[in-house]
Amino acid sequence: MLRVSKAFFSYSRHDSEFTLKLAKDLRAAGAPVWLDQLDIPPGRHWDTSVEKAIGVSSSLLIVLSPDSVQSENVMDEVSYALEEGKLVIPVLYRDCKIPLRLRRLQYIDLRTDYQGGLAEIRKMLEGDQQSENSPSSVRELPDAAGLLEREKAQAGEQAAHAQIVQERIASENEERPERDRIAGQSPERQAIAPQQPVSDGATKTSERPRRKFRITVGIAVAFSFSVVVLVWMGNVSKNHQSLASQPSESTVAEAPHRDAAVPDVKPASPMGFPVQEKKEVPAESTTFNAREWIARVLKASEGPSVDDLLPFYDATVSPYFSQTHATWADIAKDKQAYFKHFPRIEYTLMDTPREFPQPDGSINVEYDIQYSNLRNDGVIVHGTSHAWASVRLIDGRWKITGISERVQ
Repeated sequence: MLRVSKAFFSYSRHDSEFTLKLAKDLRAAGAPVWLDQLDIPPGRHWDTSVEKAIGVSSSLLIVLSPDSVQSENVMDEVSYALEEGKLVIPVLYRDCKIPLRLRRLQYIDLRTDYQGGLAEIRKMLEGDQQSENSPSSVRELPDAAGLLEREKAQAGEQAAHAQIVQERIASENEERPERDRIAGQSPERQAIAPQQPVSDGATKTSERPRRKFRITVGIAVAFSFSVVVLVWMGNVSKNHQSLASQPSESTVAEAPHRDAAVPDVKPASPMGFPVQEKKEVPAESTTFNAREWIARVLKASEGPSVDDLLPFYDATVSPYFSQTHATWADIAKDKQAYFKHFPRIEYTLMDTPREFPQPDGSINVEYDIQYSNLRNDGVIVHGTSHAWASVRLIDGRWKITGISERVQ
């Protein structure tokens, strides 16, 4: 029985529409191809499905464009296919600078003759299938001993990989406080030293003399404080008229540049002490700082709890990635599932976010991030993505009212 191996499509998300059309036309012509948009069932994990598909394929079709040659994921897939000796077929879709590793390969130009290029791709794939199923093929099934050795080697590699992952997590935990301090995101935490229990024995025998001493000192301090207060009250009473004729500090505090809490000095209370009143500090500045704000959102998005994300989202977000809209309950459920699948998540802002103020008062923000996520099975997933968010000042806080993301 002949084994049919599908050709794997490698492309940039910017070229999704063209790639989908090309894959459907090749399938209609009888060519076996694999495309994530067509072959990943709902509920399956994207990364796992792609890794499996490229591993079992005998050939790779790369759609060449300015976006694909700049995509790290696409170039990684091409490098893997070349290293594994797979047939790599470059398909030129848009003018671009062809990477050095592909210049020695014959490419198919679809810019001017789509139908002719389609027939040529099908012919090359048919030749690859015949080579794949040829009796002289060097692909042989390993014997039982070979399988056992391979399993031992894989077990050793997995153990070494797990050790590396643990060491990396420990190192990152040590570096995290410093990174948080630089980003200005880490909350101030004060360590409270546990109180030591009172021991029996010698401590109890000396407790009564110490108590008498503390009472005596307390009476003396209270008496001294009372004398100071009485003298101070007399001075307040003498200077009350002169203070009333001078500009009050509350008048100065009405300057338009006052942002923080400034105490307003009021007339003396019946006890002779000035009354101070604190003004409330706004939850956030009305001036939007995109870089600082996005950095805080990314920090909260690393989990493991969704509580830190609540202040950044509006009650309803439209759109919410691939969904047309989502409530906070939907968002919390989605994030909890993501944190469960990835117990370790890291996001890094790649450059300065771009801000686009809107007539309705909202701000559209575009930014690029790098991610490094540790899955439950110990595999670390790396990549980059381009994100867009609509942000609005609501109840004194900048909140996300819409968000989407494109994995590159």
